[in-house]
Amino acid sequence: MNFVHSIKLAFNDIKQKDIISLILLNGIFWSVIWIIAGIYIFKYIYQAIMFAIEMWPFTFLEYDGADFFLVFLWFQAVLVSLGAFFVIFRDLYEDKKSFVVSTGSIALLWFLFFVINYDFISDFLQTLIISIFPVKNIEEIIAAIVSLFIIYSFYMSTLYFGFSVVIHKRLKKLKELHYPDIEARDKKVSFFRLFMIMLIDLIIVLIAIFISYPVLFIPFLNILFVVFIWSFLTKEIISEFIIQLFGKRIKIKTIWWSAVFSVVFNFIPILNFFAPAVGIFFLYRYIFEKEKSKKAISSLKELTEKEPKKRSLFKNKRL
Repeated sequence: MNFVHSIKLAFNDIKQKDIISLILLNGIFWSVIWIIAGIYIFKYIYQAIMFAIEMWPFTFLEYDGADFFLVFLWFQAVLVSLGAFFVIFRDLYEDKKSFVVSTGSIALLWFLFFVINYDFISDFLQTLIISIFPVKNIEEIIAAIVSLFIIYSFYMSTLYFGFSVVIHKRLKKLKELHYPDIEARDKKVSFFRLFMIMLIDLIIVLIAIFISYPVLFIPFLNILFVVFIWSFLTKEIISEFIIQLFGKRIKIKTIWWSAVFSVVFNFIPILNFFAPAVGIFFLYRYIFEKEKSKKAISSLKELTEKEPKKRSLFKNKRL
């Protein structure tokens, strides 16, 4: 219940005008930076990927350039449909069975749509890829797609880092407003430490992509791989930011859940601006809601323990 309730509260926080302004400002800033940077570094990453392909050709992969985008289009269609569905039928996602059935049905319907229209969509995407990348063979298509994926991953990582910089003061004020009775340390966040964490994670992810790039082109497994890569990139930034800001211990499982939940938004253009806010606000709310529940339970126990004592004293007085 805390999990679902924390999601609701996180989205309510994000709806505030000043927070939306910070989200858009952060998103637009890093988009401009990485569009400019991407133009200059694309060819170097492309050459490095081509070298990796020559070293690790993986000729067993029968790859069509359109299939990479096809799977991600299906995933985006499912996510957008789920978002629209649960906005209309808000009560359904609170029930576990209804949530699973609804999600499965939407995913299956979109899967059938893409299977039935596979030839048309595949041809359209293949034409689009050739028009964007004047490539000659499969290896060049793979190198171009992986290069774009790496640049986009860099962009998303800096988006999380940037949002932690612009939101930390606002988050402290929200804590004072929502949870004044829960103790938390008040220290400055070391953004240098956050930056170094981001840099180290980017290097690890870069090495992982170079070694295991063929996984990106295996349908459906590529989505799991991308979610894992992006979650790994963002989980330390989110958790370290909250730990430094409030001095709270966080379970590894909770950190991973917050990261996975937020990176789902990475797949959808424009909505990816909101991904860092979703991860950070969810983790913040989940931690403090849990402490609030513990405090309420302990207070209730104290009251129930005191009640029998009062009754026994009252009986003794009567005797």
